[in-house]
Amino acid sequence: MFGIFFTAIPMVFIGIGANLALQQDSKIHTFRPVQVTIDSSEVKTTRGSKGGSTYSPDVTYEYDVDGAHYTSSQTLVSSLSTSDYNWAEGIVNRYHQGQKAEAYFNPFNPGDAFLVKEHSFFPYFFILFPMIHLTIGQGAILAALGYFGVNRPIAIAQTDGWYQIQPDVSITNRRKFALLACLWWYGVGGFTLGHFFYVTENRADFAFVLGGSIYCALGLISLIPAIRWSLILHELADPIVRMPKAPLQHGELTDVEVTLKTNSELRIRDVQVGLLCQQAERQYSGGAASTLKRMIHEKWETISENKTFRSDQKFKVEAKVQVPENDPNPSVLGSYTNKWMIGVKVNIEKGTSYFGKFPIDVL
Repeated sequence: MFGIFFTAIPMVFIGIGANLALQQDSKIHTFRPVQVTIDSSEVKTTRGSKGGSTYSPDVTYEYDVDGAHYTSSQTLVSSLSTSDYNWAEGIVNRYHQGQKAEAYFNPFNPGDAFLVKEHSFFPYFFILFPMIHLTIGQGAILAALGYFGVNRPIAIAQTDGWYQIQPDVSITNRRKFALLACLWWYGVGGFTLGHFFYVTENRADFAFVLGGSIYCALGLISLIPAIRWSLILHELADPIVRMPKAPLQHGELTDVEVTLKTNSELRIRDVQVGLLCQQAERQYSGGAASTLKRMIHEKWETISENKTFRSDQKFKVEAKVQVPENDPNPSVLGSYTNKWMIGVKVNIEKGTSYFGKFPIDVL
């Protein structure tokens, strides 16, 4: 439901923005020029309910088309007001009472006209910034479908009687998710910003430069993880984690075998194997529900230290973990779930370190 909501609502805003941008471009290219006389020119102030004010240029002008007389106060291609008084004043100062100027009218409806033939970046904001929520929503849907990782512990029986534990999200899928988000973000942004750059009369438009810079900077949220997981995959494959029994019981001590495979020559400072428990507690406040997640059990054992490995080399480490007799730190309200995991840390010297979680069932 979360993913659907975060996808549907942004799509509405993106659709509105795309429609406004196309309408604006259509008017600029299809409306015909006409000589007008300026009647008045002032900055219009609109006061908000919370005390703030917005400003817009308000220029009234008269013109004739095919013997008919018209009066209009549509200054911009699309109506726009901002909190920037200087912007509105700058447009108003271009026009004075009695001045002759050029406006543009709709050949199919001459009463529809505008004065300032400039593309506004405002419609493009409706396309770009809902992308934050849209990307989150699409990621949530794909994650719920299990596209990037497992939604529940999976232990695969082996021929020797042991069980291979699957990671919650593999290195490959982590990189795939980050790359898809990055390509989606910069693809939509590049097309949108490129369209404005192509059609605008002012490529140094302040809103375009500022909005585009912020949008590109926000894309680093997906670009940096994409680079990080690509570097890890260049150095290390997903660890293979095995246990002699699955599921485990409370109070049970068991062996954990971790097999690592290097993809390049590297020096590993240490390998740590641990038992982790993440608690998800359902909380209610004022009729609204929320989920609080916290790590309530984390016990690590350092297995291997300061070893150098060549490319395409496999090596095993073994550890023992013990599940506590009872659930640690149970919620006071009792509305909680505990997620048990085998954790694996590989600290690489002069490289990007790896941290993976392998969910297990504890009865």
